[in-house]
Amino acid sequence: MSAAAKLTALRDRSTRILRALRRYGGMNIHSARQEREPTEWPERLAWGLTQQVVGARLLLAHRDLLRAALVPPFWLALFCLLVALARVRSGPLAMIRTFYLTFASLAPLPSLVFARHYARLSALAHRRFGFGECAPRIERLRISIRRVLHGFIMVSIAPVVVAAPFAILLVALSEARPAAGFLYAVVTALWALHWIIVDALDNAQVLAPGETLAQTEAKGRSLPEPWFVRALRRIQTRRRRQRNRGFAGFLERYSRFWREEIDLIERHPTVAIGFGVATAALLATPVLNLFFRPMTIAAAVHLSGVVEEGAEAVGRSEPRAGSPASV
Repeated sequence: MSAAAKLTALRDRSTRILRALRRYGGMNIHSARQEREPTEWPERLAWGLTQQVVGARLLLAHRDLLRAALVPPFWLALFCLLVALARVRSGPLAMIRTFYLTFASLAPLPSLVFARHYARLSALAHRRFGFGECAPRIERLRISIRRVLHGFIMVSIAPVVVAAPFAILLVALSEARPAAGFLYAVVTALWALHWIIVDALDNAQVLAPGETLAQTEAKGRSLPEPWFVRALRRIQTRRRRQRNRGFAGFLERYSRFWREEIDLIERHPTVAIGFGVATAALLATPVLNLFFRPMTIAAAVHLSGVVEEGAEAVGRSEPRAGSPASV
């Protein structure tokens, strides 16, 4: 393909993405609910990017959802205000600085402290979108703490161990040292983006009527191992391919909580990339990220619900093995 043809193709794809962004971004809640997941990748990318807009519109359209979204920031702000009042003798500027520093440093804490509150918010958003009745996925505190610890290990420790050997190899080659730093930064950034998507989709999980936590865990265990575990198992020696040996076993163990979310990302990578970029941009905003988190949860609920409904529709349209239509 010539350079002119490549440029034309790139311009055409960019135009399709922009048109799709305007279309999906301008939809109201009812229209977005009726919309199905696109089939072409430019539209799929744009659809994933605009899910945050859908989440924001749902919160603004329902006062009960909006009030629920403001509960964690309110209590955190009240606590930070009390901390700032302790420095009242230092002057107004010191109080303001203390307030915002405390607020920013404690912003990740509500994901654990308000885990049950966010679970109820997710279930309420699920019903408001019209995906049917459901119950919030409320876990015991020790399970929530384990999730936080396992998530920290997967985001912070796993990429260091995985990417370090390749970085060390490139550093050993004097001419490749700049490339080593760049490669390591790219790998860790993509890994972090992957887990931002996983965390957002995890907050959107709900229980179907009559479903239990044990059943959801069994469903997750029945899914294939995550892509990174399978990749590591392929490159390990034959002796280390046993389930609980080697670094692949380590990653498999600490990623068990998120089998369903990782499976969704594997099946819909383009949508997940668009959703992840928009989510990362919102959650990376200091202080305001706590206000954006409920919007991200609502967006993840909509994305998961539409994708699951699409999968169920495909399953219903495909003839079962042994049926007359499949012969």
